[in-house]
Amino acid sequence: MSLKIILVRTQMAENLGAVVRAMGNFNITDLCLVEPKFDHIDEKAIAMSAGNEQVLKNATLCSSLEEAIADCQIVYATSASVRDMNKPIKSPEMAAKDLYNLKGKNAIIFGPERSGLLNDEITLCQSLIQIPVNPDFSSLNIAQASVVVFYEYFKMLSAKGADDISQEIDIADNAMRTVFFNKLEQVLDRHNFWRVPTKKPMMWRNIKNIFTSHHYTHQEMKTLTGIVSDILKRRTKYEK
Repeated sequence: MSLKIILVRTQMAENLGAVVRAMGNFNITDLCLVEPKFDHIDEKAIAMSAGNEQVLKNATLCSSLEEAIADCQIVYATSASVRDMNKPIKSPEMAAKDLYNLKGKNAIIFGPERSGLLNDEITLCQSLIQIPVNPDFSSLNIAQASVVVFYEYFKMLSAKGADDISQEIDIADNAMRTVFFNKLEQVLDRHNFWRVPTKKPMMWRNIKNIFTSHHYTHQEMKTLTGIVSDILKRRTKYEK
């Protein structure tokens, strides 16, 4: 298994550097940046990385979250609020246990410092990570949050012996989900499912949440895609 850290629209170079420093503390090297608001090798970021600047220099740059998570099986979004959607909510410790038991590449996402991730971005994730804090003083800096989350992941890896065998689950990656969603949306569009066009964005988000909140295996997602593909072909045949 491997873990990718994704930072979305990070606003301050110092915060990026601090997260990269924490990655070094807990032996995490895969960093992906989605539309950072500054040059990712800014001298302030390098200074705050405290000698771990190679992770900054090797970081992957993406123009969208969809692109960043395409090669990932399970994606966790860190969020201070639950939002109005049905997503499993896990503590950093629970998320770390899940990550340990999954093969392939998985990701943890941190949103912009001021606003956090958009609802449409959270929809792409399978679960939320929430850090239990004092409800009367719940604000955490992105660097502070990353240390807590990375620590739990590193602790889980360190606690397992070399002879331990994890429960390897063949989870579908997000590229497969994207193909499925594209075909499903075509089917729903052709069947005039939305009826009221203005309601489509919210309805579509809710539908996608149904399929991202469950850990579908590679075979399950292949089967679902096959079903909607067959419906799409039959619909196209009848329209001719």
